Amino acid sequence: MKHYFVYVGHSLIEGEEGCITGGLSSNGLRREYNKVMKITFVLPCKSLRHARAVEREGHLFLDSICERAIVKWSPFELENSPNRGWDWWIHKAQIMPDQYLDLFERMRHRQLNWDESITTSKKRIKK
Repeated sequence: MKHYFVYVGHSLIEGEEGCITGGLSSNGLRREYNKVMKITFVLPCKSLRHARAVEREGHLFLDSICERAIVKWSPFELENSPNRGWDWWIHKAQIMPDQYLDLFERMRHRQLNWDESITTSKKRIKK
């Protein structure tokens, strides 16, 4: 059985100090190395679906407080084999501690209250 976790981290590349990312992985050290970032917190998940739900919660919150960022080695720069994806945000200053805590709490809430039976798949939605 493969184990997944959701992480939030910040860029270690000079000039990208205000950039933050969130994603899911089964290998944190490799992800940290590939994305050239420092992971600041992780949340373990039961399955890939569970991890995607927690990740989506973090992405929605970051979309509400930050703008998306184009970072070095992104798909824009390396179309064939990007090291880093589109899941980066930049804050005009730095994310404030209360916003960071709110991000963690929202993701943690989804992690603890996720219900496997709930889906938004078109296959299960009855009209």
